[in-house]
Amino acid sequence: FVHWLDDPETTNKSEFFLEAELLARRGVTSLLIDAPWAAPNWFEKKRSPASDYSDSIATVVELDVALDALIARQHIDRTRIAFVGHDFGAMYGAVLSGFETRVQYYAFIAGNPDFATWFLLGAKPSDLAAYKSQMAPLDPVNYLPLSHGSDYLHQFGLKDEYIPVERARRFFDASPAPKALMLYEGGHALRSRVAIYDRVAWLLKRLGVEPAP
Repeated sequence: FVHWLDDPETTNKSEFFLEAELLARRGVTSLLIDAPWAAPNWFEKKRSPASDYSDSIATVVELDVALDALIARQHIDRTRIAFVGHDFGAMYGAVLSGFETRVQYYAFIAGNPDFATWFLLGAKPSDLAAYKSQMAPLDPVNYLPLSHGSDYLHQFGLKDEYIPVERARRFFDASPAPKALMLYEGGHALRSRVAIYDRVAWLLKRLGVEPAP
């Protein structure tokens, strides 16, 4: 599970505590990480346009190392691995999916199709055109068509203040099939119980675990 960037209280691994608990009741092991953006004031004070490209590559590498740590556990079934990401988590997960062959299932929450749009909500580079040109090769929509997964879930809020319908559609359309699109009345947070339980039910089915009665 890779969390989002927004609310300070859940911009860390705690965003997915409930899902991990629900899955654990059915015997599923979850790995929840604190991504770089979990650091306080990361977006406003710690990231820099000058290093967004290199830092993004490093983040994907770190996610791959985290997957190594999960799979190294003796009781893990390597044929049933899922990735769940929200916001930045979905975007970096999409990039990861383009070369990582060990993940079978991806659940993407509020994924944005390109990095520049996201990063430019904060500090701006001195040369905007050069920045966009540098970041474009890393865009999630470039990697989703190459993904090695076997099934995909996409969840978006119809009132998402950051991702209008056309951007959501770009992210979804780039994903291979089979894929499911679930839309909710909420905004970017998508913390409704319905969205959470839909996600957990989708994961349990793909992982071959019967849901609780």
